[in-house]
Amino acid sequence: MKICAIICEYNPFHNGHQYQIDTLKQKYGIDKVIGIMSGNFVQRGFPSIMDKYTRAKIAVECGCDLVVGIPTPYTLASAEIFAMAGVKIASAIQGVTHISFGCETQNISVLYKLADYLSRPNETFNTTYKNYIQNGDSHPISLTKTLVDMIKIGEINFATEKEIIDIVSMPNNILALEYLKQIKHTSLTPIILQRTSNYHSDKVTNNTSAKAIRQFYLSHNTLLPIKKSMPQKSFVELKNYAKECGKVDYDTFCKLLLSNIKLSSANNLKNIFDVEQGLENRIITCAQNTNNFEKFFSALATKRYTNSRLQRILLCHLLQISKDMTLSIKNDDFYIKVLAIKNTDILKDISGTKNLVVRAKDADKINSNFVDIEDRANQLYSMLLKNADKFLSRINKDIYSIPFIEK
Repeated sequence: MKICAIICEYNPFHNGHQYQIDTLKQKYGIDKVIGIMSGNFVQRGFPSIMDKYTRAKIAVECGCDLVVGIPTPYTLASAEIFAMAGVKIASAIQGVTHISFGCETQNISVLYKLADYLSRPNETFNTTYKNYIQNGDSHPISLTKTLVDMIKIGEINFATEKEIIDIVSMPNNILALEYLKQIKHTSLTPIILQRTSNYHSDKVTNNTSAKAIRQFYLSHNTLLPIKKSMPQKSFVELKNYAKECGKVDYDTFCKLLLSNIKLSSANNLKNIFDVEQGLENRIITCAQNTNNFEKFFSALATKRYTNSRLQRILLCHLLQISKDMTLSIKNDDFYIKVLAIKNTDILKDISGTKNLVVRAKDADKINSNFVDIEDRANQLYSMLLKNADKFLSRINKDIYSIPFIEK
């Protein structure tokens, strides 16, 4: 049996996601698909437009056989940690043979070679990269400049400057590189599918990106134009969710982030993943000078720190996610929480999986710190919904929540 994992966010589930699942089953002979999905807050450090339970339900209704969650500390981390967590979870699930993800580039062979090169960087690469970082460049810019330098001195001979820049300038390519680096340590076979939607386009079409769908959804009162961008079941769930729970209140979210910083200290911020020496003081100073989040964030941003990185830092601080919790994935300290199931038969196929949480009794072996973080994430998310009654009625302790089972 071929079981394929997809590391995903489904924020929201659109036609491209449906295409991936259908292609895996029809073209590659995959028997079952398992979604490994981010939670109520996604990797960019923002709340998802629907909670994780609803998104998992939609994924199952649209073709996934099982959806499990990525613990929040690993979702709200760098691309490296996010990819490491996703691949480790996939590899830990008994019976998973393949892993699939998308990329923007057509140069799949170059992508493989670049991932192999980055998995074993030499001293010249490390020194060059470190110099760019110390000069104030962000990770993506430092990586790009370093790779271009390696081409110029002959360290890289498998791609042109344009090919390299095209690859590392797109977010899904960056994640694909991290996935490939992590897969090298497993027995998983990658299946890479090229994305056909333009991530940067805000046009709503049959092939619209999740980003464009989110932007339209959040800024318009009508949802009808995005109907063509999503499978029918996904669109109906989104429409019902908007009616029953309301749209996520991003203004409240930003106010909570800023107020939390204002009431905190630099010493507390030091304990958050990705906070480099001195950044904690900058965050506190910028927060003290304004009560407006946009002004605060604008003053905080520099070319060294990407907006997503800063956003994740602020959210991790609000959710009290320490650096140690984020880095615990390197010690294989993770659990696999089942969020939705198409058919309980798949549980037989993965029954030997360690740290799998399906029923309440399975939760006893989970680190209590993880349980507390997921509960805080749920409570915070509920504060961002105009009508959270339905959402709150489904949860008690997150770890004990019952998975959705399609009937």
